[in-house]
Amino acid sequence: MAVPLRKLFVVGGSGFLGEWTKRSSRRHGPTTPARPADSPATAWQSNVEWVRGDSLRPETYAAHLQSCDAVVHTVGTLLEADYKRLVKAGSLCQAASGLIKSTPTTASVTYETTNRDTALCVADAAAQCPSVRSFVYISATDFLPLIDRRYISTKREAEVALIRHQEFRTLIFRPGFMFSDQQPFTVPLAQALDALGRLKRAAFGLVSRTQPLVASGLGTPPLHIDVVAQAVLRGLLNSKLNGIVGPDGILELSKGFKPEGPLESP
Repeated sequence: MAVPLRKLFVVGGSGFLGEWTKRSSRRHGPTTPARPADSPATAWQSNVEWVRGDSLRPETYAAHLQSCDAVVHTVGTLLEADYKRLVKAGSLCQAASGLIKSTPTTASVTYETTNRDTALCVADAAAQCPSVRSFVYISATDFLPLIDRRYISTKREAEVALIRHQEFRTLIFRPGFMFSDQQPFTVPLAQALDALGRLKRAAFGLVSRTQPLVASGLGTPPLHIDVVAQAVLRGLLNSKLNGIVGPDGILELSKGFKPEGPLESP
């Protein structure tokens, strides 16, 4: 059963997945994301109301939640480093710069605050708004090699806390590594992960392309962020959908949609 989606509140709207969620949702109704003041506006943004806020400070955005039907939380970090510099890198040298410029002294850039606490703060604020019927949290299916296990443990902690909310329907999307041809460094990394995953699946004689392998994200194929964004919107429009949506569910929801660029999903 389809439900109307009149206004969507995207947390992290100027980030990696947030941008694509807004673009994909433009035909469904107004969107209220956060955006840096110096970000240039484009034609598709005419249906977007921009809000500058801090996820950990509800007073900076709570008023804008009042008229929204759903919230999509896209804030997260794969590394406790300059991750935005990493995903926007156009070369390996630029990517290495993002890794080197780690900020351990910056308390806000931690797995706990970024992957968990921002979602819980926004959810608590959304729970005070009767108009909010759905809350989407972008989680992950598993941890990746060489990535701190706190990356996935903080996401699981957020999931448990969000599901306890009875004020709205909670949808938890668990994609594998997400990539986009608009974020150059993510493409070769996705290709490498996909190739390694195929080799490992062949070695273990596995058929499913989305089955986790030996506690490693290598068993889950990378997903284009357009595919994830489409799945999120279709999930919000389906009132019968609830709880956790894994890689297979994401592909099923986005069926018929093919993004431009390499590594298109089947």
